[in-house]
Amino acid sequence: MKLTYLTLDLELDLSDEMITTLIVEERRVFRKLVKDFFQAGSGEDSEWVLSLANKILDIKKDVYFISDFFKLDINNKTLLSKLHQRLSGIATEEVELLYEINQKIQQLLLSLESSLSIDVFHNELIAVQDIVKLGNFLIRDDEFDDIGKVANFIDVVIELLNPKLVILLNPRAYMEHEEITLFFETMLCKKIPVLCIERVCKDDISVVKNKEIIYTLDKDLCVF
Repeated sequence: MKLTYLTLDLELDLSDEMITTLIVEERRVFRKLVKDFFQAGSGEDSEWVLSLANKILDIKKDVYFISDFFKLDINNKTLLSKLHQRLSGIATEEVELLYEINQKIQQLLLSLESSLSIDVFHNELIAVQDIVKLGNFLIRDDEFDDIGKVANFIDVVIELLNPKLVILLNPRAYMEHEEITLFFETMLCKKIPVLCIERVCKDDISVVKNKEIIYTLDKDLCVF
């Protein structure tokens, strides 16, 4: 998989066998690159191009971008919607049980309808999705520390959204070297390409040996 920024001499080779880190030394360039990613993630035109086997991928669909480790809502609308879709698909296999539940619900609704002096009517078929919503399913993440919450969040994203690439913004701003090493090991077990974008000088970071490939975009816009 390749990630290219068209107006710069920047092409990143991405793999699920190594964490890829892009270091951007110039603040204004860093800001531009990140802003363009947000645009691409919203479906707008962008200089970023993601490709696999010479086929252009849809960044909005195929990339999950994490920009703030403190604002990870594991029960956000997108993830819960996918969770309910998954559960509804599983529930549809329980044909006899669903029929029985619907019969019981209809008995209750008919009883309620007949108890009123005014003329009312009700839905005569309760959909699987409606039954799943009654469960008020939420994703648990209260068993983890701060770094564990990030890893668990990414687990859920991979399971429910199936992105082809996960991008993390400035993970070293939140983690010590020992933590980032363990975090990278965890990410590599998930077998999905991970790109970290860091606004820092290369000399200021400690590379995670044998687990990380570094690209540096220096202040002269040269890549090495």
